[in-house]
Formats: sequence, C-alpha cells, structure tokens
Amino acid sequence: LLTPGEDEIGGKTYRTVTIGSQTWLAENLDFKFSGCNIGGSGTPSTPNAWYYNNNETTYGWEGKKYGLLYNWHAVKLLNDNRSTLIPGWHVPSTTEWDALANAVGGKSTAGTVLKSATEWTSGAGTDVYGFTAFPSGYYYGNFDYLGSRTNFWTSTENDSKFAYYRCLATGTSLDSINLNKTYCCSVRLVKDSA
Repeated sequence: LLTPGEDEIGGKTYRTVTIGSQTWLAENLDFKFSGCNIGGSGTPSTPNAWYYNNNETTYGWEGKKYGLLYNWHAVKLLNDNRSTLIPGWHVPSTTEWDALANAVGGKSTAGTVLKSATEWTSGAGTDVYGFTAFPSGYYYGNFDYLGSRTNFWTSTENDSKFAYYRCLATGTSLDSINLNKTYCCSVRLVKDSA
C-alpha cells in the first residue's frame, strides 16, 4: 500500500513532496515507456534516454536513483501521452518551475534548499523541503557533470531546436536556460491540479 508522500508510476513507487500548492516527485523519473529508445538506439531527433555511463545498476532505480536522462523528444512523447503513461502527472512547464522557485524563496536561493545534502562534489544543498535534487549530470554524446550539476527538462519549447530546462549546479540558484532538444537531462513530474 502507498503511504502519504508516495505515488506509483510505471510500476515503481516514488516519493512525493508538496511545496506550496504543488506536489512533485521527490525523485528523478526512471520510466521506460513505449516509443522511447533506451541506451543509444534511434537518432537524436527521436525519443531516447540513457542511464549515466549506460550503467543502470549504479545510476538507475536500484542504485543512487539518478534515473534516466531523457532527450526532449522523449519528454514531449511522455507529456503528449500523459493521460495513459503517467495519469495524474505531467512534465512541468517553465511557469510551474517558477512557482516552485517562488514557493521556496526565489530563484537566487532555490538551488540551496532544493539540492540534496549528499552526492555533490561541492555546493551541496540543505534539502529542507525534501525535493532531493541529486547531481545526476547529463548526456550530449558524452556523459558529463556527474556530481556537480543536474538539469531538469521543462515541457516548454523555445523553437524547433531548443527547449527550456532548469539547472542546479554548485551555486545557490535555480537557473533557466535553453538547450538543444537532443541533449539528455533528468525529469521530475508535477501532479495535475485538482
């Protein structure tokens, strides 16, 4: 049975946390779904996802729970089919990420309170809200920044090649940046409004 602060997605039970008026996954998504290639098959313009260093045992669900790194095409497929793939949840927009930042004191200090207290090579957080953002790195043909950075995709496009993501690095802020849709980043989900 699920306890308060948990929800099941794709057969796995995730911790959840309510911050302000939003309920978020408190762990990175690690969901293999139909149409998303895992581990390098397909082309950069098709839905793909990787485990860091292609090592699911260490970096996936059974390891540090860093989860999968998805390209934005996978994020779009997931969000477009959310009613069947992730019912009750969705990939957050930039507006929803901004609301999270505002609920924890603003973008300039959100990094400190949202980051985990462990795993960071420097600039660890206080994790006072239980969001537990691990430094899961990202993938862009090479795996990089494990221990010092995590990027979370948003559902918001900038143009045909770029979409927005939120970045937590060794500083105190939660930054908003455009990134090529072929790059692979972590994903957090937010619960649908009632």
